[in-house]
Amino acid sequence: AQCSGEHTVHYSLIPHNGDWLAALPHARSFGAPLRALAGSAHPGNLPPRHSFVAVEPRDVFVSALKSAENGDGLVLRLWNAAAAPRTATVRLALPVASAATANLNEEPGAAITLATDGSLTVPLRPRQAATILLRTSNPA
Repeated sequence: AQCSGEHTVHYSLIPHNGDWLAALPHARSFGAPLRALAGSAHPGNLPPRHSFVAVEPRDVFVSALKSAENGDGLVLRLWNAAAAPRTATVRLALPVASAATANLNEEPGAAITLATDGSLTVPLRPRQAATILLRTSNPA
């Protein structure tokens, strides 16, 4: 009722085996198609494949990675798509100095302990969304 007018909708059917979680990674990629830009080859120190944030297991998704509203660090939002609890392991390309849970207003809660490799572990209830505040440090 609040979005009157003509609308165009795109949808996709994804045949798959097993439960709906098997198709979810492909379904989410449909929502944000890749954009390519032409460039020239140049030397660099990044590997051929690189990610700013990597999350495991596969049924935990990043729903947002943005600058904190107060300008102090990053906000990472995760979503557990599974109907069972999951423990997410998060690795960032940037070195993380500290991490804490937060509410949707980005007010910090409990501190999250960082592993020696800089990754963090986030326990998630079934279907839970979680907000994490991250403060990065300069690489040594």
